[in-house]
Amino acid sequence: MAERPPVGRWLLYAIGFRLPERYDEWVFRDLNSRGWRLRESLRILATALPFAIGALFLPGELGLRELTASFFVFGPALIAAAYADEFRAYRLRQHGLLPPSGPDPD
Repeated sequence: MAERPPVGRWLLYAIGFRLPERYDEWVFRDLNSRGWRLRESLRILATALPFAIGALFLPGELGLRELTASFFVFGPALIAAAYADEFRAYRLRQHGLLPPSGPDPD
């Protein structure tokens, strides 16, 4: 069984930092097992969420604040969906692992 990182390290991993080598097996499994695309998209959305919440507290009309907040949600969601394969390959190379070749597991 792959060693899972503690919450603090996982949060750093979620926003793009590299984990120590002892978690390489877990990283490989995380980015190659079934559901990897959803997990990667949710991590990207999680990094955008504080900005969306912050936009709701900006001065101005409520409708404008909601529109601004939705930009911080839908923009990264579309980018995550469009470039998930590239993000995964980058994260695997970041950890010294080779990106997979062939069909995806999902």
